[in-house]
Amino acid sequence: MLSRLASLRSLLHEMEQETGLSALSPSQRDLIYAAESVASADGVAALSDLQCHPLLKNMTRPTFFRHLSTLVDQQLLVHIGSERSGLYELAVPQDPHRK
Repeated sequence: MLSRLASLRSLLHEMEQETGLSALSPSQRDLIYAAESVASADGVAALSDLQCHPLLKNMTRPTFFRHLSTLVDQQLLVHIGSERSGLYELAVPQDPHRK
């Protein structure tokens, strides 16, 4: 079991390097992964869904919003709608198999 986990971790690390996500902190990567996970078919993730995602449940509120702001500033996430809409769209390569 551990060897399979090690293989998966190596594969993940390689993919993060290829996509440029390795430059982000682990918490920032978790936020990107959570956004991909909760995003609707049109690629939009709601703030409320992000905050409830298991990858982010132990992240403090200030850290969550600091990372969210950083990812928006880095143009990896795009805030959609009005200032208070709470909707974000991924600006990184997305899974072509998303349903």
